[in-house]
Amino acid sequence: ELEPSFAKGWYRLALAKQATDPAAALDAANESLRRAPDAKEVVALQKLLEGQLSVTPLERAEKFKSTGNTLFKEHRYEEALQSYTSGIDALPADAAGSPVFLALHNNRA
Repeated sequence: ELEPSFAKGWYRLALAKQATDPAAALDAANESLRRAPDAKEVVALQKLLEGQLSVTPLERAEKFKSTGNTLFKEHRYEEALQSYTSGIDALPADAAGSPVFLALHNNRA
């Protein structure tokens, strides 16, 4: 547990959680701003996270699929594989069997 007055710690927590849990990252960024309202880097991170959260998981997965397809066409296979995997990870559990879920798995194979 972080020291409540440690704004920099909350910011670092937000950075760490940005890729895996944007909602928790936004909570940490908001907590950092509460303690240090003039921190410009935290304001920028907060806006980025709010933008990420306004996109549905399906839209994020579609974006990863599209990026993976572009990378594959450029013969950047390892990066394409990572993009497809990120797309699969972005989908909620109830998306199994959806067209984007199947496409990501097929492209990754």
